[in-house]
Amino acid sequence: MITIINKQLLQFGKSLDGRPIFRVIWSTEQREMRVGEFNVHYGSIYIRTEKGAKLVEKYPYARDRWILEKLILQPNPEILNSENGTYEPIFVFQDNNGKPLPVVWRAVEYIMFSLLYKERPPKVDSDTVGLEKEKEKDANFIEEYLDNKYPEMAVKLKEGSAVSLSGREYEG
Repeated sequence: MITIINKQLLQFGKSLDGRPIFRVIWSTEQREMRVGEFNVHYGSIYIRTEKGAKLVEKYPYARDRWILEKLILQPNPEILNSENGTYEPIFVFQDNNGKPLPVVWRAVEYIMFSLLYKERPPKVDSDTVGLEKEKEKDANFIEEYLDNKYPEMAVKLKEGSAVSLSGREYEG
């Protein structure tokens, strides 16, 4: 399923070296070589602080979660070998209570269109009642899905009392 979603994400672009601009990854498998200060412990006992480079978990705050990432094509001085850019998180598939959410294409597509085009994905015209019901069911699923992640914003957007601009909220 994730392989299919990552293939579908290719429609939103690749870098010149062929890497996808967007991808969905499993958080627990991601590591990066970071430069900084690291506390050394023996069990729960603090030993010392060391400066240097260390291989660390990329997402210690979101273990065992799917994450939608975007390729940022600029070096990060805190990450070794980032001359060609790094992948940064856009969306963690979890609800407000920290419970994992499934990765479904319609939700990913909704996030991508909101991020890139500031609008919903285009609707597909249909003459059949069954497809209309399916589209309504999907729309309800996506709204509930995002309501779990950003409930206050979802209510304001539905009322028309807020607009999302570059991740910031404006109340009018």
